[in-house]
Amino acid sequence: MKFYVSELEAIHASAPKTAVIYVTSVLIIYVVGLLVILIHHMNSAYGPWAWSLSDAMDELRPIWSWTKRKRDEGSTSPRRTSATESLNKEKSQKRMR
Repeated sequence: MKFYVSELEAIHASAPKTAVIYVTSVLIIYVVGLLVILIHHMNSAYGPWAWSLSDAMDELRPIWSWTKRKRDEGSTSPRRTSATESLNKEKSQKRMR
């Protein structure tokens, strides 16, 4: 039994170093995947490579400020509010016809 314990200790001696490499690799792949999704969204919304980093920041900004704005003002973001209002107007116009 002592042989197995020493063998396991020898095998797992470098486990922390390997774990850091694995976790770092997974996080890098995750971030690259998010970047690919953002690029695909920007190309779909603005046209193939017809956007700038400023446009990308405008797309990401509501994510950062939406929760603060909601907490401060008690409402949703202006983009979502105007979209919701326009949908409600269209629905009410259809009902009136």
